[in-house]
Amino acid sequence: MISNLTWQLIKSALKQYQGAIIGGLIAVLCGGAIGWFVHERISQKVIHDLNAELRQKDRAIVRCETERRDAAERHIVALQQAIKKLTAEQQRTQHLEKSLHQTQAQLSQTQQQLKGRIDEAVQRDGHTECFGAHSLQLYNDALGY
Repeated sequence: MISNLTWQLIKSALKQYQGAIIGGLIAVLCGGAIGWFVHERISQKVIHDLNAELRQKDRAIVRCETERRDAAERHIVALQQAIKKLTAEQQRTQHLEKSLHQTQAQLSQTQQQLKGRIDEAVQRDGHTECFGAHSLQLYNDALGY
């Protein structure tokens, strides 16, 4: 415990240095308040700058994603058009192949018929050096005269 004498000395020192102690306390409190205020202002500025940078990066990401999505959609449309053209060309090719096979079959049949008719006309004419009446008639029929 504190003795009476010690207590008396403390009281007397407090009375004597009361102004200096209060001034010191005020200086410490003001310094702390100023430090706190400066710290808050700096922190708020840093936070504000970081938020602005984050918003800018978010906008750049959204812009990049939009450009990628748009490019992908354009590629999809181009691929769909190419597939549509390819399908149409495949159908056209199949139709042409069918038509070609039919024409070849008809030509082959006509060729066989003409060979048979030529042999018959030559036999009926009796010679192979020139056209006879039957060969000439076959010639005119074959050419559509």
